[in-house]
Amino acid sequence: MALGLGSEHAFLLMLRDVILQSLSLAHARLSADTLPRDSHPRISEIGPKLPSLRSGIALHVAHPLIRPARHSKQDMTLVRIAVTARTIAAVSVRTYPVSVPRLGRRIALAQTPCRSSSSKAKASPAPSEVHTHQTLARQYSLFFTHESSPGTPFFQPNGWRIVTKLLRVVRDLYDRRGYHEVCSPQIYTEALWKTSGHWDNYRNEMFGVEGYRERDLREEAGRIPHHAGSACPAHAHEHDGSGLKPMNCPGHCLMFAHEERSYRDLPIRYAEFSPLHRNEPSGSLSGLTRVRRFHQDDAHVFCTPQQVSAEILSMLSMLRSAYTTFGFPTSALELVLSTRPEQSIGSREEWDKAEDALRAALDASALTWSPNEGDGAFYGPKIDVRLVDALGRKHQTATIQLDFQLPRRFELHFKNEHGEPERPVMIHRAILGSAERFLAILLEVGQGEWPFWLSPRQAVVVPVGRNPAVKEYAQRVRDALALGDVLDLDLDLDLSPPEQTAQQSSSDSPSASPASLSQNTAKLAQEPLHRPPSTGRTLQHFHVEVDSTPDRLDKRVRRAAVGRINFVLVVGEKEMQNGTVNVRARSREQPVSVDTGAEADGDGGLPVVEEGRPGWEKVVKKDMGEWKVGKLRDLFCYLDSHHL
Repeated sequence: MALGLGSEHAFLLMLRDVILQSLSLAHARLSADTLPRDSHPRISEIGPKLPSLRSGIALHVAHPLIRPARHSKQDMTLVRIAVTARTIAAVSVRTYPVSVPRLGRRIALAQTPCRSSSSKAKASPAPSEVHTHQTLARQYSLFFTHESSPGTPFFQPNGWRIVTKLLRVVRDLYDRRGYHEVCSPQIYTEALWKTSGHWDNYRNEMFGVEGYRERDLREEAGRIPHHAGSACPAHAHEHDGSGLKPMNCPGHCLMFAHEERSYRDLPIRYAEFSPLHRNEPSGSLSGLTRVRRFHQDDAHVFCTPQQVSAEILSMLSMLRSAYTTFGFPTSALELVLSTRPEQSIGSREEWDKAEDALRAALDASALTWSPNEGDGAFYGPKIDVRLVDALGRKHQTATIQLDFQLPRRFELHFKNEHGEPERPVMIHRAILGSAERFLAILLEVGQGEWPFWLSPRQAVVVPVGRNPAVKEYAQRVRDALALGDVLDLDLDLDLSPPEQTAQQSSSDSPSASPASLSQNTAKLAQEPLHRPPSTGRTLQHFHVEVDSTPDRLDKRVRRAAVGRINFVLVVGEKEMQNGTVNVRARSREQPVSVDTGAEADGDGGLPVVEEGRPGWEKVVKKDMGEWKVGKLRDLFCYLDSHHL
């Protein structure tokens, strides 16, 4: 059923705006000359505004507010647009009942393969469907949201493992660049927010905090007609408002001011990962990209004016290192310099000085950047980095902000080389930005596929056969691969197969006796935890599971593939006797090359590295054969260390 002229035209105009603005797919556009005017004259009227999509795509657009007049409000309109080689091939409009209670005002778009009258389009393969990070999170048990805390994701074990690995990259950079990780309070009084300027410029984005005791006293005082005025306990807190921190900069200013500082101490680099809270409107909340509580790799550098350029260049270098690690080349980053907004603090001269310093650093970095007038923070200009996700949307991630205002407001100073007080310059810096938003981008780019080092489920050990000793061996393999030599230090266990008779190998034999478990537990309780020596293997922990369910081997292997587990390690009686595992990696188009520098050592393990013998050995492939457990652990360490 087709809509009337006016309704269809209005709907397509709205569709154009959704595609151009919400999905940012306007990099290529249709021209009016390429549209089939004879068959679809009404569509050709907005031809120059419609984007050019890939061949063989159908857009299904559902919106409850666009419907024929005679249809129920519980119906929605579904429009199907087939696009072939820069030409609209077909448009169909139908109305269906809405099965969900409320769709809201958001338009949902999904890409599906469609048939086309064009023979060229028929020959072209249709691209696979792009899943949102919310869909992928449900599929792989990464996070969920609940109405009891809107905009605050509940991270499940798989999801939080990924977040900790994201932050691990930043922590490694901190160790190399001289940053010191700190932890500041979550709640500050109104007086601090007024000092920082957030009370006047950012209060609507913050959460106020009031204790129940104070609220009850205030309400009780309101019900008493004659009370003791200022002596009333409720009045003691009447103007003592507090707020959850939306950012760490005021707290770090207090930390800098806590001690006397000398120019020899600068630069001082504080870093923090504690959660931040911002009062985003409920209608704007979306998965991990727009939340009310988030974790940011926040850092603030206090330095002399002469150190500003070197610090900003160092931050840009950190940024390139981090994004390259995550697979984003420098060419994929969009850098913009955001200048003074309408609502700001500080003089024009201070802003000009800060903007000039950022421009000079960007020019010296040789990175491509563009101006973004009027979009700076209220306290200073900033360099913003934007990434494009799988749907073409731009997300702001990293930021570098130069600030002369907060050091002045908090009266920060250090003693220069002449013993005189001098004001430091403050630089706000985040590399990933919100860890939640960065995870959402990685999810939609990789569609649930993770490299080994970032994977939440890196390996699974699959024992075969009914021998309980094989299951015990599988557990020991899991412990050795996951923990390395730590297990040997704590429990004095090794991977040598236990000597058992045929009678001891019966199917009803327990895998571990209560006495042995009790002894191990008692030993752990009596001995303090020792950090293992730095021997290479012992510092890296991996997530390795054991699938000892009674399902067939092929079913368990399939389950591991669906769960995106990187390595499947099959063990049976043969592997138990040899102290090995049979390794299968997730199928890849190309094997992963491991730079080992030498030839293989002959026992199916990682090649021995010898100085001065360069070479490449392709070892990570679908069927890797039988491996010694220690050598496989070496491979895991190599992949993890090199972010492969």
